[in-house]
Amino acid sequence: MTDTLSLSAFFRWLERHFRNKALMILFLAALNLGVYTLVLATGGIKYVYSHSMYIPILLAGFIFGARGGVLAGLAGGFVLGPFMPIETATGEPQLLMNWLYRTGLFTLIGLFNGVAVEMLRRQLRENEWLARHDPFTRLPNRVALMEYIEASAKEGGEAGTTSSALFAVFAENLMEVGATFGVRITDEIMVQMHDRLQGLFPHGVPVFSTQPGELSVILPCGGAEEARDEMDRISAAMKEPFVLPDMSLHVEAVAGCVMLENNGEDGHSALRKADIAAHSAGRRGQENLLYDSELDGTIAENLEMLGALKGAMEKGELLLHYQPKVSMRDGRVMGAESLLRWGHPLRGLVYPASFVPQAEKSNLMNALTEWVANAALDQVVRWRKEGIVLSLAVNVSARDLSSPRFGEMIIEAINRRGLDGESLELEITESAIMEDPQHAIDVLKRFSDVRVVISIDDFGTGYSSLQYLSRFPATVIKVDQSFVRNLRSDDGARHIIDAAVRLAHALGMEVVVEGVESEETFGYNGPRN
Repeated sequence: MTDTLSLSAFFRWLERHFRNKALMILFLAALNLGVYTLVLATGGIKYVYSHSMYIPILLAGFIFGARGGVLAGLAGGFVLGPFMPIETATGEPQLLMNWLYRTGLFTLIGLFNGVAVEMLRRQLRENEWLARHDPFTRLPNRVALMEYIEASAKEGGEAGTTSSALFAVFAENLMEVGATFGVRITDEIMVQMHDRLQGLFPHGVPVFSTQPGELSVILPCGGAEEARDEMDRISAAMKEPFVLPDMSLHVEAVAGCVMLENNGEDGHSALRKADIAAHSAGRRGQENLLYDSELDGTIAENLEMLGALKGAMEKGELLLHYQPKVSMRDGRVMGAESLLRWGHPLRGLVYPASFVPQAEKSNLMNALTEWVANAALDQVVRWRKEGIVLSLAVNVSARDLSSPRFGEMIIEAINRRGLDGESLELEITESAIMEDPQHAIDVLKRFSDVRVVISIDDFGTGYSSLQYLSRFPATVIKVDQSFVRNLRSDDGARHIIDAAVRLAHALGMEVVVEGVESEETFGYNGPRN
């Protein structure tokens, strides 16, 4: 790509220095006359100096293309034709066929050279365009954005002052859309996103496709509040459905923004910060976010933790704590939930919120779940040796459900220790189940057949369908603790819990209510009338 751009720059240099066509024609005519004088002075056409005529012919084809090469070939053939003797000493004239053949040869050489140069220029222009545009959406790309920032900074334009901001808009679910409907649909969505952004801003403000699923734009901006207002406008524009042939699709778009300062910071660094803000907004469930330097440390720490996670499993740094499940009927401990912790050698006890969300997006999640399941079952074995018979619950992610060997791994782990299926409970969030309900039903049915307990975790916070709920081979519903926190002050929370309990009992399921931390909550008897 660098060689292509260098060659393009060379052609631009030529065009800049040879743009005066009339002057170049005079120069080529002078070259022709010079070659004629040289050949005449050195003895005539029979000597090698006549080949000097290739210089103006090739130069004309290089500068003017095929037409220039042909005209230069004809002119050269004529100059060295009827007025040039074979040998000046004898004055012997050329045969007609001799100089006509030479003229034809010169013309063909000029034509071929000109055509080749035109093709090369066309290809270089295309390559140069491709270097700065996405070939499928035909939108200007990251290279074009970097050049725009650099040029604006040099000229003291909008991108080089403190009164501008770089916005990054990222379509979070575009990969899912592409996997479902094909990449042509994602390209069309990106074009429509581009058009929407273009419609929000003054004419002439370019919008760049900086990476798959992301668009960026630089806008004049008076400060942080104005930047937030612009992000709100962007977010509002992205909420409207994207209309495609035979369907409309919703895109989960998040926006990030960084204020640009004329402090020598390059475009790559600015775009990185805007990306960090956008992705941080997505992780927090926000529509947009303004960059703050603290985000750098958080993301770097998360990535560092993820990088060290595999080693932590191998070194035995991970451990499980156990939260008891108490029966409301008689107060007996019926089981326990495994709570993952990381005994980090430098950071101390690290809670799963610091590393599990990142693991869920990587191939480490399956290994992490396998470690937790095996550690929990080992604890069940130790307890049974001490006469304590309890089941242990472990959390399962959507990534685990989609793994082809997940079911085999769990059943092998149980059988290897000689335990029964009821010694393990798998807690699966309703949102994870609903990503692919039919596949989830098939996987969970396999566990149900060997009597592994299945519970639907965080019930009431997701979007499960009652149509599927009745088909899930689950035996437990866990009501999310967010409802329990508001139990004393919110009648709505009371009614939701009561409805969940009645629904679960009607389906033959047990109910676990999370977050019961006081006697008053434990003694709750249902909603007020």
